[in-house]
Amino acid sequence: MRASSLAVLLCVIASPAAAQSPPVHLRAPGCQQLPFEPAEVRRLLALELSVEEAALDGEEEVTLSYELVPCAAGQTDFDLELRGPSGVVHADRVSMAEVPLGSVARALALALAETLRIGGRTPPPVAPTEALTEAPPAPAEPEPAAVTPPAAPDPPATPPAPAYPHRPLRVGVTAQLQNTPDTGAVGIGPRFFLDLPIADLPLLARVDFEAGMGPAAGDVLLGRIAGGLGLSLWARAADELAVRFGPRVWLGGTTWFDTPDVVRVTDLALQFGIDVRVGMDVSLLPGVDLVVDAAVGTHLHGLELQRGAERSGLLGAYWGVDVGLAFF
Repeated sequence: MRASSLAVLLCVIASPAAAQSPPVHLRAPGCQQLPFEPAEVRRLLALELSVEEAALDGEEEVTLSYELVPCAAGQTDFDLELRGPSGVVHADRVSMAEVPLGSVARALALALAETLRIGGRTPPPVAPTEALTEAPPAPAEPEPAAVTPPAAPDPPATPPAPAYPHRPLRVGVTAQLQNTPDTGAVGIGPRFFLDLPIADLPLLARVDFEAGMGPAAGDVLLGRIAGGLGLSLWARAADELAVRFGPRVWLGGTTWFDTPDVVRVTDLALQFGIDVRVGMDVSLLPGVDLVVDAAVGTHLHGLELQRGAERSGLLGAYWGVDVGLAFF
């Protein structure tokens, strides 16, 4: 059936009445998780077919279609199909995993045009006399004779792919816990962050702001705010899982409550430090990730407090854990 449909389509193209290719119908995709607007694919495909004197928006007798498989955010495979009066003439699956996000619509339009050529709908333009000469003879037997389709042009060059699938800008909030063993300080509070992808590199910059409160040695209650800047290597470990690793620097201030006999030993009221963070992102819903981070670091300039003979504050090494959500 497939060979018969292909022969019929080729005969229609080669006949004198088809000097110009009849219009083609492009069926809209059913999936709503596409990384582009379907109208952009339609526009680019119409531009590609206009070079070969073909047009879109024809009757549904001959139809081109494409679908994202599976229909989910972050997927990169597409099923392409050319359907004629007798059924499917040509079907294929293409992957856009190595195509930059901004070029997926263009690459998909080129792949649809190539499917149309392979299926015999729009062969390369030839002079009318050549079309008549190469038209297949009328079948003398019930089974049509095999017809060799015109050679398709070389496929268009694919734009260079980035080193990793593009990661969108996102914002998020986590609940964070930080412990400083040297002074027994424990702080709990929220952290707000903004993740910024860096060009087509596997890097992610993060700007964050945190606030926390908790006890320290000497029955001192501490309150702390800080802002940080981090840079992470980012990689996708699975379809629904990405991992991150990298350093972060921060600057903050700390105060204490209801302890008038506390003496500040440190000369500056500000603190700053550095840590190394390991994190993972788990896709929960389209546009929503579960974010889990762990960190170890040190106070390059901490807060040393003295209450009687006991030392308190925020000094030395610390570790922390964050759990929250990110939105994009």
